[in-house]
Amino acid sequence: MTTGPNILLVCAEASGDLHGGHMVDAARETVPDARWFGCGGDHLDAAGMELIHHVREMSVLGLADIIRAYPRLRRIFYDLVDAARERKPDLAVLIDSPDFNLRLAKPLRKLGIPILYYVSPQVWAWKAGRIWKISRLVDRLMCIFPFEPALYAGTGLAVDYIGHPLADEVRVGRTREATLADYGLDPARPTIALLPGSRRHEVAYLLPVFVETARRLQQDLPDCQYLLSRAPTIAPALVDDALAQLPGTAVLISGPIHDAVAASDLVWVASGTASLEVALLRRPMVILYKAGWLTAAIARRVVKISHLGMVNILGGREVVPELIQENVTPERLLAASLPLLTDPAAAARQIAAIDAAVTDLDRGGASQRAAEIVAEMVTSVGSRQ
Repeated sequence: MTTGPNILLVCAEASGDLHGGHMVDAARETVPDARWFGCGGDHLDAAGMELIHHVREMSVLGLADIIRAYPRLRRIFYDLVDAARERKPDLAVLIDSPDFNLRLAKPLRKLGIPILYYVSPQVWAWKAGRIWKISRLVDRLMCIFPFEPALYAGTGLAVDYIGHPLADEVRVGRTREATLADYGLDPARPTIALLPGSRRHEVAYLLPVFVETARRLQQDLPDCQYLLSRAPTIAPALVDDALAQLPGTAVLISGPIHDAVAASDLVWVASGTASLEVALLRRPMVILYKAGWLTAAIARRVVKISHLGMVNILGGREVVPELIQENVTPERLLAASLPLLTDPAAAARQIAAIDAAVTDLDRGGASQRAAEIVAEMVTSVGSRQ
């Protein structure tokens, strides 16, 4: 009796869980009898993957947090290695999170497991030496930005540009009026969506600034109302207090996040995947990033790009305001927000600039292409056995 391929999948963040979930869904057509197991989140769980660990166990931000979480991360690491040794998967799919997944690739490679890496590490921003490390550890790499394959030229690594999965994932199902009505909010009032991130320390740094800025904003725009997002990786207690402290009407986003963002006049968003989602929805935003002082000090020495937000990287300039580290203050967030809320022309200019920056990225089919590559690799493995 033959059985389908056994596939180990590992992601360590909410965005990887989302992309992985869509890929596994698409793989029902390309490898319908595959058995998936590993580390994932709610999306991969819903897609039918067996979770050895949940991504919420790996939610860390910054060097200090990693040090504190090291015993837990080490246990997860060796649990996954042990599972791979026992189950002998036909393929390992590692999604993003290079600090964890490139380390995991080493023992997996020693076990003779082919490795497909999904989402190129940001070697164009820092740690360019990883290009050669990746080429030694990985059998095939799936990139999500069109400029990335050229970075691996001459390494011998098989690299595919599959498009960005967010182009498939970012969808709006309802009108602004219907969305806000479902939340008990007034479409005639200014609405701000708060997306403080998917990592615990990220949320802890940004939410107090969001709350204080909202309080000050009430002096200029007393009718403002708020939609607050909580990522699946974040414990409810981290956002409940902030929700209660927000002035005016404030509700937790419980329905589709993209509908809520699309219904908002402005978005305060943590730097990362979420900011690109907001860009694909063409909504005005302010991007924020804050980490511990040690992490920030190291980053200033090694990061080689002038912007953190991908919409600004793609646009080659500050398309939307970025507030980083010591600039993450209520005063600066208020100053960046007021023009976008009170001047329709300013908001329209930002939306037009966002559109120009992300148009080439806004194409579909990434998850389907990823599933096809998975099928190609497990078929290749099967033909060699």
